Formats: sequence, structure tokens, C-alpha cells
Amino acid sequence: MIDVRVDASNVQCPVPILKAVEALKEMDEGQTIELVTTDDDSLVDVPAWAEDMGYVVEETFENGGATHFVIVKA
Repeated sequence: MIDVRVDASNVQCPVPILKAVEALKEMDEGQTIELVTTDDDSLVDVPAWAEDMGYVVEETFENGGATHFVIVKA
């Protein structure tokens, strides 16, 4: 189940990560965020950032020209 959806389409890194950080500040451990991006750099940057922060990228998928990252706050 997705608790929060963050649309970071049409912006370049690091903006998608900054938007995710803001949303995650308000979330509890175990909650899930779906981060939607269209920036190709996000394919590398988002998983690396999540790993560094101790978050779990549960799923990554493409839909409608956007990449969706489902991230669990740990």
C-alpha cells in the first residue's frame, strides 16, 4: 500500500530526491512513498540515495514515460 505519492515529473535531480526527503520527514517508519520521476539520472540517483539513507526500494517500474520508485521508510 502506498501511503504518500510524490510527483517529481519534469524536474531534474536532485529535485526528485529533495521532494522525497520533505515527504519522508512527515512519515513514520514502515510507511511507503511512491516517487514518480521523468529524469533519467533518477534511475541511478534514487536507489543510491535510498540505500545511503537506509530506506528500501521495494519496487521500480516504468509507466507512461515515468519511473516509479516505491520506497519504504526504515
